[in-house]
Amino acid sequence: MTLCKLTYLNILQIKGVYIFFFLGQILAEILGTFILIFSICGIEGSMQLIGSEVGLGEYATTAGSAIVVIVFSLGAISGAHVNPAVTIAFAIFGHFSWSKVLIQLFVFSTYYCF
Repeated sequence: MTLCKLTYLNILQIKGVYIFFFLGQILAEILGTFILIFSICGIEGSMQLIGSEVGLGEYATTAGSAIVVIVFSLGAISGAHVNPAVTIAFAIFGHFSWSKVLIQLFVFSTYYCF
């Protein structure tokens, strides 16, 4: 006798709101990308404000800290890919479905244009 374990995702599919869950994933990816870009631009602006040049250490520390915050805060929602190259790599190795890749690439491309 096999018991069927109902997970959160199964409950969402049963209630017919799977599309809203996927939209939440897209919005989480957009928010994560915004946090990363905002923090990198912030370090550039703050270094120019104090009259110093930005070195590799400042960029690396800021980007690394931002990625850690994004992964811990949004990783459970969307996987925190943040970069379209990561999404494609996950799809190639079978960790992400190709049907979602095209939608996410479209969203990322329109987001980066604005």
